Amino acid sequence: MVTYKSIENKITALDGDKFVLESVGTITAAGVSKPLTVTLNGFFNTEMKTMSFEGTKDLTMTMFNIEKPTAFFGKLVTKDELNVMFNLSFIKQ
Repeated sequence: MVTYKSIENKITALDGDKFVLESVGTITAAGVSKPLTVTLNGFFNTEMKTMSFEGTKDLTMTMFNIEKPTAFFGKLVTKDELNVMFNLSFIKQ
């Protein structure tokens, strides 16, 4: 399981219903926690009372002391790089 705990969020650009959010927090995977800053593109939909965010962040498995998976007796080896994609939506109730 991978978790992200946001500590500080700041809107760094605003253009109508669109905005850019910089989120500072801690990401935890395989019991290892690391500081992380991620930039998310956001969108307000006032008519539907929703707020959405999307973004990506490049990480590596070795950051979290995770061994790269292998298969076929070591003949198939994965890369260390990961690309984490965020896609969040909130609805005001």
